[in-house]
Amino acid sequence: MRTLLVAGLGNPEPSYAQTRHNVGFLFVDDLGRAWPCNAQKRDAVVGICAPQRGLKVLLAKPEAFVNESGAAILRLKRAHKIRNENIVIVHDDLDIEFGKVKISFDSGAGGHRGVESVIASLKTKKFFRIRIGTATLGIRKARTKPEKTKNVFVKHFVLSPFSPGERRKLPALFQQAREMLLSRLIQSS
Repeated sequence: MRTLLVAGLGNPEPSYAQTRHNVGFLFVDDLGRAWPCNAQKRDAVVGICAPQRGLKVLLAKPEAFVNESGAAILRLKRAHKIRNENIVIVHDDLDIEFGKVKISFDSGAGGHRGVESVIASLKTKKFFRIRIGTATLGIRKARTKPEKTKNVFVKHFVLSPFSPGERRKLPALFQQAREMLLSRLIQSS
C-alpha cells in the first residue's frame, strides 16, 4: 500500500486560523471532510484517509509556525517512513493569482520561507507542492514599491483574513486542488 503525506503549512495559533498564510491548514481540513478519514490528533497528523483502494493518506497540520515547518515535516516523514516523492506540501503562493492552483515537483521555494524550511530539513526539493494562489492586485502594486514598504505590505497581507468574497470561493478552489491531487499525484503512482 502506498502512503502519501499531505501536510498543510500554517500557523497553529487560533488568531491565524482564517488567514491567507493558513490556506494549507484550511485545505487539509477540507480533505478531512471530503475523504473517508479516521480523525486523529497525534504528531500533527489530523487524519488518516483512504480516498481509493491501495492508498493511505496522512493529513497533517504541523504544530509549528509556517517558517519553521521543516523540522515537523521531517519528524512526520521519519515516524511514518514516508519517501520524499510521497510528500505533498500545501501552501499559499503570492506568485499565483487568487483562484488558481498549481502543482510542482522538485522546484525551489520561490521565496516562501516555510518551503525553504522544508527543503532545508529534508535536504532535498524532491517532493510535491500544491501551491494555492493568494495574489491580488494589491500584491502586484506592492511589488513596485521600495523593499521595506513591500515587505511590510506582504507580511500584513499574508497574515490577514481572506475577504468575504474570497472565502466564498475557497470551497471551489479546494475542490480543484483535490481533483489535481487525485489525478496528478495519486493516479500517476
